[in-house]
Amino acid sequence: MKIFLDINVVMDYFLVREPHFLPAAEIFTLAKTNQVEVIVDARTIIFTFFHLSKVLQDKAAVKAKLRAVCDDLTIVSLDRGNLIDALEREVPADLEDGAQLEMALSSGANILVSGDKKGFRTKEIKVMSSLVFLKYWTSLN
Repeated sequence: MKIFLDINVVMDYFLVREPHFLPAAEIFTLAKTNQVEVIVDARTIIFTFFHLSKVLQDKAAVKAKLRAVCDDLTIVSLDRGNLIDALEREVPADLEDGAQLEMALSSGANILVSGDKKGFRTKEIKVMSSLVFLKYWTSLN
């Protein structure tokens, strides 16, 4: 199974944001143990670095934390086609959400995991919160 993580799920994990931290941490464990292929946008890592650096005040430590998980993730980049498709979408109206959706679709993800389900009203891909995804994954295994 391939899942695409929206930036908010990654931030929940690294910033230990309750009540979403534990489900996000479980998803990262599934990635580490190769039970699920977890896909993220490269910009997500960069944005996480920016926000986590403000909290930890130690850029080297933040880089080490992020580097530690990169081997467990499939990292994709926004290309011109994804960007044009996102710009032409009516739904989601938000460009960042549209870009995330386009990358999820082009990477072959089965599910987009996001804390912003309202931002991804689409029938093109299943959209679930981290908690709902874990319940779904458990029901399959």
